[in-house]
Amino acid sequence: MRYGPFIERFWSRVEKNGPVPEYRPELGPCWIWIGTLRNGYGRINIGGKKLVTAHRWLWEHKRGLVPKGFELDHLCRVRRCVNLLHLEVVTARTNWLRGSSPTLKNLSKTHCQKGHPYDEANTYYPPDRGGRARACKECARERGRQYKARHHERVIQAHRDYRKKQAQLRAHKS
Repeated sequence: MRYGPFIERFWSRVEKNGPVPEYRPELGPCWIWIGTLRNGYGRINIGGKKLVTAHRWLWEHKRGLVPKGFELDHLCRVRRCVNLLHLEVVTARTNWLRGSSPTLKNLSKTHCQKGHPYDEANTYYPPDRGGRARACKECARERGRQYKARHHERVIQAHRDYRKKQAQLRAHKS
């Protein structure tokens, strides 16, 4: 592949005077991809056939292939950034643990919304969620008590209604 015109096209889509990341200001300014985006990541067309992420293409062009089982982590947390100094080759797990996804935020919680601890005695993993979620046993017990109280009241009311209807039927027959 001829890289001359392609490299010029690539760099025409990069703004090197981007913002300094709040998360890691010591990294310096981001190089912001101003071309096509997908899920926040820069995308570039290779040879008219294949769309690849811009940051990965630049990494592989300048530093070599990313080893199998690894991926590039944006240390700056800016998906559009293609600055090689802001990228690091890491495992998917490391990249995920460094992130700020809702799942990761929930995993870092030590107590449920009602203040009960997420510890071995008070935590269970619902089987319908494939072991990927946790729940508070005490909150589940409380929901059970509330359901039982509501259900019990409905049964009693239904029984009262039935007895009233039976009395009306007996009165009507007389």
